[in-house]
Amino acid sequence: EMEMEMEMDMEMEMTTMTGLEVHIVQLPALRVASVYGFGASPELLAWEKLLTWATDKGLLDEPPTYRIFGFNNPNPTVGSPNYGYEFWISVGPQIESDDVAIVKEFPGGRYAVTRCVGVEEISGGWQALVAWLVDSGHGQADHQWLEEHIGAVGQSPQRWTIALHAPIAGRLVRGLRRSCMPPDMQRAAVGAAQAANPALGGPTASRRRRR
Repeated sequence: EMEMEMEMDMEMEMTTMTGLEVHIVQLPALRVASVYGFGASPELLAWEKLLTWATDKGLLDEPPTYRIFGFNNPNPTVGSPNYGYEFWISVGPQIESDDVAIVKEFPGGRYAVTRCVGVEEISGGWQALVAWLVDSGHGQADHQWLEEHIGAVGQSPQRWTIALHAPIAGRLVRGLRRSCMPPDMQRAAVGAAQAANPALGGPTASRRRRR
């Protein structure tokens, strides 16, 4: 019921292209508490920290009255197994920053959203969504890329439903700006953009130059 109320605040355009179901949504502004993990498995570190902190605060007593988002921060780099992951959980005005979590104001934004089930499907889901973005003509915006955890927090990671949120602007944009895109998404975006637009230097362009 709460999820349905949240969805009503969003722009509900649903479309299917190349077999992928995508919703264009407007995320509302949110007050969030941020926790952070860094290492070879930062998602697990940050997730355990989030669950402990949120449980102590009583934030998980009545799900799904909260929303949980995550993203790489910083992204993985070549030559190091370590990177960072940041989780957000939506909170009310009674929650303040402490030595575990930092309260932030997220202004919201427009997103293309698709879902996958199981953490092992996240990478493939992102690649499919980026390819869809290039084909759709939606331009990338500068607000944060997000992975939203849907459902009960006690489920195993293999059963999690993850809503992948790619920030978008308007339509009719040739190619995507990649400045704030995760590295694996950058590679997928470049490949998809080149395949879709020979002027960007893709395989079709190479074949034309050889003729």
